[in-house]
Amino acid sequence: MKARNVLDLEIPVNKTSLMQMLQQLVARGNRFWVGGISDNKHKLEALVFKLSERYPGILRTGKQREYDSKRGLARMHLVVFPGDSGRFYWWLLGSEGKGGLADPSSEDAKAVRDAKGRDSHIEFEDYVLHYATKQTSFQVPDVGTGKVKSLKRNTSTWTWKMLPEVYKEELETLLMAAQSHNWELIVRTLAALRNRPQFAGVRNQVLSLHHAAQRDWRMVERAWRATHRHEIEKDAKAGTLLTKDEANAQTAKMRRQPFFTSPSRPTPFTIRDLVIY
Repeated sequence: MKARNVLDLEIPVNKTSLMQMLQQLVARGNRFWVGGISDNKHKLEALVFKLSERYPGILRTGKQREYDSKRGLARMHLVVFPGDSGRFYWWLLGSEGKGGLADPSSEDAKAVRDAKGRDSHIEFEDYVLHYATKQTSFQVPDVGTGKVKSLKRNTSTWTWKMLPEVYKEELETLLMAAQSHNWELIVRTLAALRNRPQFAGVRNQVLSLHHAAQRDWRMVERAWRATHRHEIEKDAKAGTLLTKDEANAQTAKMRRQPFFTSPSRPTPFTIRDLVIY
């Protein structure tokens, strides 16, 4: 859809779609950004009009942005998402090029951040967008034997992770639960972790937390079982945690989903819907 004005820009359908959209935009070279939180719809409306006047590329179509890029102009994108308590998140992202955020003559040049920078990552709620290196497997024919063999290589990609302080808090919760012999709290905490948006970085952290929980629980499991025989008689799984393979199977990998629509919202919402109603 081509936006006639900035209020016609579509907004992501949910938090996971928002995170996927930001991930994709940054991965495609739009890593220079400014952003913030607007605390009411009137301020948001004034802000988006100011940004569209300052950066007309916000309203360009995909083909028009490709044309601009070939001419050395920056590609620009504005992302808005409703938060809690009448607040609105917003990000303005752009690529290198004239007229963009990375242009030294830009009015926002002093405030712009590079998503690759150590202290300039994009954050959203419990998560931070990282440029990470991971190992991937691939198969090639063995020249000597003719058989297929598996190899690994390092690849770099953008992915979301839990913020360090969030990960630390989850780890401390699991350790405290083990030390207090609170098996139910461990199970609830791990289930909640598996319900987080399972981007590759988040998923690796969740599985790491599962491993830590299993390690800590093994140290107190025998003592717990000695005092909870009745629960074990009623439920053979009482006092047990998911194995490594079970945790891996139940921690679903992220799937790509539409940014602006869903079965429950087939018609996209726009910024206009946020500021008028």
